[in-house]
Amino acid sequence: MKTSFSINTITLLGNISSEVTLKDVGEHKIMNFSVATEYSYKSGEEYIKNTTFHRVSCFGPSQFLIDKLHKGSKVMIVGRQDNSSVKQEDGTYKNYNQVSASEIVPLLGNSEKSALPSKEELVHETDEIPF
Repeated sequence: MKTSFSINTITLLGNISSEVTLKDVGEHKIMNFSVATEYSYKSGEEYIKNTTFHRVSCFGPSQFLIDKLHKGSKVMIVGRQDNSSVKQEDGTYKNYNQVSASEIVPLLGNSEKSALPSKEELVHETDEIPF
């Protein structure tokens, strides 16, 4: 018996480029948004920058993600690429590509302050040794 393996994993590192929307599906929520990623290449003496927009959905996001993610946020997404097709009124099909996120990591941008406590808040100087 021949066994074959395949991998459908995508990792994105970019900025959320649309407002984050939530949709209730039964007792769960689905979060949808777009992520913009950039790449550049050299053409002659000039660098050309291209931006790609990726549709992302997340089933059952945590309240932390719901509160933290917004347009402009830097994020890392790990998930799988899904493709679907929807029949239009004129009988033609429209194809959609989407990333189904299994992991979403909010990252700090240049203008954002950390939600984590500062070093001063974590370190309590004392003369006593606790043991």
